Amino acid sequence: MFSKGPMRSYVKDGKPGYVFSVDLIDADGGEIRATAFNELAETLNQTFQVDQTYYISKGHLKVANKRFNSLNSEFEITLGKETQVSVCDDGEVIRVQYNFVPIEDIANMPKDAVIDVIGIAVEMTPVTDRTMGDRNVKRRTFKLMDSSAVRIETTMWDERADNPGWAENETPIIAIKGAKVTEFNGKSLTLNKGSRIEMNPATEAAQQIVNWYNSQGGEIVSRDLSVERGKGASFTPASYKESTFLDMINGFSDNVTNDFEVKGWISSISDKNTTYASCNQCKKKMQEGMCPAGHSGQPVHRYLVQLSACDVTASAWMGGFDEVGRVMYGISGDEWVNTEIEDPNRKQVIMANATCRPYRFLIKASKETYKDEEKIRYRINRIENIDYIKESMSLIDKLEPHIESKGLF
Repeated sequence: MFSKGPMRSYVKDGKPGYVFSVDLIDADGGEIRATAFNELAETLNQTFQVDQTYYISKGHLKVANKRFNSLNSEFEITLGKETQVSVCDDGEVIRVQYNFVPIEDIANMPKDAVIDVIGIAVEMTPVTDRTMGDRNVKRRTFKLMDSSAVRIETTMWDERADNPGWAENETPIIAIKGAKVTEFNGKSLTLNKGSRIEMNPATEAAQQIVNWYNSQGGEIVSRDLSVERGKGASFTPASYKESTFLDMINGFSDNVTNDFEVKGWISSISDKNTTYASCNQCKKKMQEGMCPAGHSGQPVHRYLVQLSACDVTASAWMGGFDEVGRVMYGISGDEWVNTEIEDPNRKQVIMANATCRPYRFLIKASKETYKDEEKIRYRINRIENIDYIKESMSLIDKLEPHIESKGLF
């Protein structure tokens, strides 16, 4: 048994009842849900334990209701009074079978898709209380990042939010079976009652992420899928606070989301490690002609940007990913590499043209620890050229209430 749901109550025809479900997996990786009701549900709730193997017989097979059952099975089992359950003690250990989806690929997946995913857990938030309908729930989020350096916000609820299994300052490898894709602030994941979390699994995929993370030396330039995409060139997700650079630097807090919208100028750009070779199949970083997944072939070059930006109040060093470089330079990573080889002088001109120009930045600030030293890092989630018409209209909207209150026109 790889997942155990809670005991739930219901009322049917004026009579109260109980229902309880478990998700099962066999040695071949097959999945199926089993459900019990009332007294049997109470009994089996005490009997069934996660990661224990059982013999189950005399259940009733029926077509699965895909509205409530996301397992990879067309059927489900109803357990009745004649059902027999016994612990399997033959020593065979049945492992959960995962079909991991690269985090970067989630950007193209439909809402409500149910997937398996693995990555390193970073930036876990404190647990919060919120009201949903007529009940109070607990909520906690963390970012899940794999070796593509792409991160996605993942939400836990209620008991799992209270007891996730690791501390806020820890960064374990997390394998998730049955995460649901949502479209809150861009793409994100939510963990349902049937989702399973496994910490630091002994798998090849987990070891690849550990090796990649350790090889970066704490200098990871990542990008987030969980950023709301607005219509047009200009947008402001609700989580982003309009700030100056000085407010951003002084406004960091451990207890809130540190997302900032800042307008400013690029003052300087680092010319070290401006691109990296990525796999043309999975987009992971290639080393010696091969990516961690074992793919080879012609690489695609992607940007890694380190820059200093400022406004009239302060400046800060920030990192950005491929989309940032494309906006700044107006060419792809492959074109950039060709320019470095064929016309180094043009490369300097392109970099110079990207500086001293106004941009609109969406910035994520995070506290990271490397070699026992804490440091605030600023990552550009999105960069835009200033749209002067939209900026002017925005200023007019902000000024109108003040103009009307003063009776100036």
